[in-house]
Amino acid sequence: MFRTASLLLLAALAIAQDHPTGPRITPPTLTNVNPRGVARGATTEITVEGLNLAKASAVYFSEPGIKARILRVKELPDLPDIRLGSNGTPSTIDVGPLPPRNQVTIELDIAPDAPIGPVRLRLLTPLGTSPEGSFVIEPYYGESADAEPNNSADQAVEAFLPAVLTGAITRPGDVDFFKFRARAGEQIVFLNQAAMAGSALQPVIRLLDASMNVLAEYGYDGGNGKDAFSHTFLTPGTYYLRVTDFESSGRPTNTYRIMAGKFPVVSNAFPLGLKQGAETTIALNGFEVPTTLTAKGTASIAGESVLELRPANAANTLRLALGRDPELLSTGANLTATTAQPVTLPITLNGRIAAAKGALPTHNYFRFAARKSQQVIVEVHARRLGSPLDSLVEVLDAQGNPIEQAVARATWETFLVLRDHDSTTRGLRIQSWNSLATGDYVMVGNEIVRVDEVPDGPDEDMTVESFNGQRKAF
Repeated sequence: MFRTASLLLLAALAIAQDHPTGPRITPPTLTNVNPRGVARGATTEITVEGLNLAKASAVYFSEPGIKARILRVKELPDLPDIRLGSNGTPSTIDVGPLPPRNQVTIELDIAPDAPIGPVRLRLLTPLGTSPEGSFVIEPYYGESADAEPNNSADQAVEAFLPAVLTGAITRPGDVDFFKFRARAGEQIVFLNQAAMAGSALQPVIRLLDASMNVLAEYGYDGGNGKDAFSHTFLTPGTYYLRVTDFESSGRPTNTYRIMAGKFPVVSNAFPLGLKQGAETTIALNGFEVPTTLTAKGTASIAGESVLELRPANAANTLRLALGRDPELLSTGANLTATTAQPVTLPITLNGRIAAAKGALPTHNYFRFAARKSQQVIVEVHARRLGSPLDSLVEVLDAQGNPIEQAVARATWETFLVLRDHDSTTRGLRIQSWNSLATGDYVMVGNEIVRVDEVPDGPDEDMTVESFNGQRKAF
């Protein structure tokens, strides 16, 4: 007994000595890149802030056509040393002093033919390579910057198009107005690239005429329409663009950079993907872009399952999914169970759910064979690839009756309150949450979601798990 105890003690001491002691070394970290947009064909300076960036010696970019030179690195004052533990209270664990906070000033030389769009950068330091920061390359337009107060049409910032409308929704309920002129029959394209440069804003953008009549509105449906859209102005005159946050929140990271003018932009494509190694024709919708392009199923820098293309020098890129399974297009005639399109698993199906304005949307039916106890996984990837589709999938038997997938037994009940909730937002305001915990499943209408965060008080939402701004259903 004593011998065994002594051996265990020695083993514990040896393990303890193998671990390093003293303060942890924080790897280089990027917290801010400013400005978020630079013009191509220009030489400009940007500043990168972060932790442990001293002696940064090189800059790496994800896109071609950029040359960089580090001008200086300086140390910034320390932030308040307030470290919270897992329970939200100040931590009592001593992990040493905060790492130094640095600012790196970089001179950028952007080639005139550099591709417009997001650029990812990393800094090389003696402690390793930093995580990614980002900014966007834009045409050589002038900037029309948000100047507070501009919360009404009377205070709107005047922009002379083409221009880049820049600003931030920094206070809850903040609204920014810009005004511009348009000719009769003129089509103006708007492209917001801030999200690609790290913005947390979920913008709602409204176009208004001089009488404050709403001409168009983008962003309330949670889709990608707010990122790229165009409008044809029927009469000459002064018009207004209004920007606010969908959640009515305010923070410094709620930034926007809206290019306004005439330039090629792709808004959507079909099909949304292709098989790896295959070649297919993609139909395009957008502004001043070709109607089709030929895509080859070769992975891009974005990942082995993603293909990024830039059609005809468009100001934005197109993301397509790359799959390993065979791809099949919906015939369009499979609108009932009796006319279901036969398929063989595994398969990736590409289709459109469309309807005339005011009519009910159509359904697409597919017929497949499965063995008893065979597990079949059905996933819809349209939303994460930019489609506005709010999908509903049902599995039916041979007679067209729904197959029971699970039995949900309610153990507790509450109510949605305060406002109407859409089918995308991850925040849900509920009456009570005394029986809820993170990870619980909740049935909201006919949708089962999983709790990501329980409210801390009556003025907070319950948040559920989501992907790319769309809450996940189970």
